[in-house]
Amino acid sequence: MIYARRKFVTLCQKHFKVKKCEDITKGITTDVKNKITKILLVFYREGGVRTVDIEELTDIPAKSLERYIKQLKDADIVEFKGANRTGGYYLTEKAKNSISK
Repeated sequence: MIYARRKFVTLCQKHFKVKKCEDITKGITTDVKNKITKILLVFYREGGVRTVDIEELTDIPAKSLERYIKQLKDADIVEFKGANRTGGYYLTEKAKNSISK
C-alpha cells in the first residue's frame, strides 16, 4: 500500500501541478484517500477494467466506485474506452505520463 500511496502522491503532484497532495485532497478522509489510491492502483496495474472487476479487486461497493470513478473522470485521470458492455476504464495518457516521469 505504501507503493500505491507514493504513486498517488506522484500523480497528484505532477498531474495537478501542486507541491503537496494534501492541497487537492483537503477535507477528504484518510479512508476515502485509501480507497481512491486502491482504485488508481488497479487502473495502473490492470487497465481496461470494468466496475465489477474493480469491485472484486478492491472490496469497495459499486455505488462508491461509481462516485470515485466519476471524480477521476472529471479530473481527466481515467477514461472509458470501448462499447458500454465490453469496454473498460483506463488511465489517461496524461495521467500515465505523470506517473512514469
